[in-house]
Amino acid sequence: MTKKVIVFGDIHGRDCWKKVIENFNADLYIFLGDYFTSRELISVEDQIKNYEEILKFKIENPDKVIMNIGNHDTEAMKYYWAECYPQFCSTYLQESDNKQFFLDNTQWCYTIDNIVFSHAGISEVWFNNVIAKHPEVKCFDDINNLEPSELFGFIPAGSWDYYGNSNTQSLTWIRPETLKNCKIKDTIYVVGHTRTINDNIIIQKDCNISVLKKEVINDSCIIQCDTLPKQFLMITIEDGIKTFEALNIP
Repeated sequence: MTKKVIVFGDIHGRDCWKKVIENFNADLYIFLGDYFTSRELISVEDQIKNYEEILKFKIENPDKVIMNIGNHDTEAMKYYWAECYPQFCSTYLQESDNKQFFLDNTQWCYTIDNIVFSHAGISEVWFNNVIAKHPEVKCFDDINNLEPSELFGFIPAGSWDYYGNSNTQSLTWIRPETLKNCKIKDTIYVVGHTRTINDNIIIQKDCNISVLKKEVINDSCIIQCDTLPKQFLMITIEDGIKTFEALNIP
């Protein structure tokens, strides 16, 4: 049986995801988060409208659409531990009904076999810290049962870290260069969060970084796809074989 998965990097108010779902069919659509804070001067009103359209897509296809949470989303909810720069200057997600509706329809991560999808990636150090505070967490999916808290904010190992480079950082904040040294073994990470080289989806295997084209991948690596509005990621899973392909947005 073949399963196709489409992955969108950081949204930041962009509506290019619509062109993809109009032109490509998939069994599952995964959004990696950061629905707010425009990088292209998209108005606050249009950012909110676009987010609501993604949410409508999710509600109409509850078993086919996954919405992960990014650091700019926690910042938009105005948690004191989640301040980002530049800030999303709207109180939209502060309103209690909107905040709860967002939390009811989003999650921290999603897993398929040994592939884990999250906004920034799961550090072994951070995951062990989560388990220490929440012994009921036994696997990645259990993280989704946790309420927003400081655990999901900016957690530097020391005052020197102003970018997210320490291995203590959460799954909404850690950077790929750090994550590659504190990955959980036998795991394929699919992340956004950090802009990629020349807007190409890239893959990190150990110390090697290359542009992703179409590859069969089964071993531990990081696939970084914060490439909207140019590219999205298509994953095909057939008989246990996982093929990852970077495709251009129509």
